[in-house]
Amino acid sequence: MTLAEILEILESILATTASHTVRDRRSIRNERYFHHMFSYLVTGKLGGDACWRDLKLHPEHATTLRFRRKKISVYDYRVTAAEGVGNGRRGNIDFMIAGEPRLLVEWKGPNIYSEKELLEVFLKLLTEPEQDFKVIAAIFTSSEIDRADHKITIIERFNKYLNLAKQVLHEKSLTSDLSRLNLHALIASIPSAGPQKIHWGPVSGDLPLS
Repeated sequence: MTLAEILEILESILATTASHTVRDRRSIRNERYFHHMFSYLVTGKLGGDACWRDLKLHPEHATTLRFRRKKISVYDYRVTAAEGVGNGRRGNIDFMIAGEPRLLVEWKGPNIYSEKELLEVFLKLLTEPEQDFKVIAAIFTSSEIDRADHKITIIERFNKYLNLAKQVLHEKSLTSDLSRLNLHALIASIPSAGPQKIHWGPVSGDLPLS
């Protein structure tokens, strides 16, 4: 499966979510709705039964590194690097799609991501092999109007904790250069006026979301 096909699937999920949200903002109650829609659409792209016969889609895929969640700090990258990364248990990435390269997908929504969970997502994805395509997919339905502060929170948290994750990687002597890590973010909110894409593509630079 290609990254372009993933983008097509996420466009479909965004449209479906918007159609439900306009009628009832509480209809998409948790992140699992996105997981099931994504799994269904990916399975179709990968040949239905053949997807499972050849085991091309791997939900809750184990991370390469181990993590100790209690030691992952949103305040101190040195503590996180020393005690939170490389120790403890393997984490789980929402989906891995087999191939060369692999596609790794983490979902967030329908409520805005917290600081801690966003940092954990970055650490899980960015410690995987450089050649893998890594995707953060997030659809937020928590603001009925297109509030500026809602969008600012989404952007500022993303930028802040991505840069904190890069500091952790550097401290661990791991690759922290985004140009080599194949990170993509597909982030949108759905106010009553309809879907608003906040970022839809590759992630690069110190402030990738603006």
